[in-house]
Order: sequence, then C-alpha cells, then structure tokens
Amino acid sequence: MAYQIRVSARHWTGIYDAGAGVYCVTEKVVDITDDCHCPNIGKYEKIRLLFTRTQRGRIVKMVSGSKRIFKGLNVHFFIDELDEQFNVSEADDVFGRQAKIIGLEKLELRELIELHAPAR
Repeated sequence: MAYQIRVSARHWTGIYDAGAGVYCVTEKVVDITDDCHCPNIGKYEKIRLLFTRTQRGRIVKMVSGSKRIFKGLNVHFFIDELDEQFNVSEADDVFGRQAKIIGLEKLELRELIELHAPAR
C-alpha cells in the first residue's frame, strides 16, 4: 500500500518552471513500491512519486531509489493532463511504458497519482 514519506533535500525534482523563473519545490513524496507488480521492485528498488507544481499545473515525477534495475527511473507528467496520455500512439506512449516497467497498467498508475496528488 502506498504511503507518504517526509520530504527531504534528496527529493529535489530538478524541474525548472520557465514561466516563473524558479525551480519547483517538492510538496509531497509517496512511496508506491508495494503497489508495483515487478518482482525486483522492493528488493532492490523503491519507486516514489514526487509531487510539485508550476504555473502550468501540478506535476508528478516518478523516480526510483537507485540505478540498479531501472537505471534511474526519472520522468514527469502534468497531473491535470493525464487523460491525454490515453490518446497517444503506442510509439509515443511514455506514460504507458513507465507504468509497464513498474508492473502497473496505465489506469492503475493514473489512479495512484490522482489519489495521492495534492489539491489543485
């Protein structure tokens, strides 16, 4: 079951909001390792969702705890635009590939993100 962990300096997103001219501050961190269905997750990796926001909207960044298996899973998506991720070709389906890597269906991953995302 996913759980929130305390935000620390190591949870820096590195996302730059060009509209505001500042780096985004991590608001919330949720460990979803136990919800993933990949056999090596948990043994070697921790999968975390880092939540932040920009002028454009809320962002979730998926990160892994190390580079041992996923070579540093590090991708972000705009939370309020996740519906658009369901209308892309297979070749352009980054969201779907990331979900598959951690053993989830796209809908499962979207539901986890929406469940834990900070309010708008």
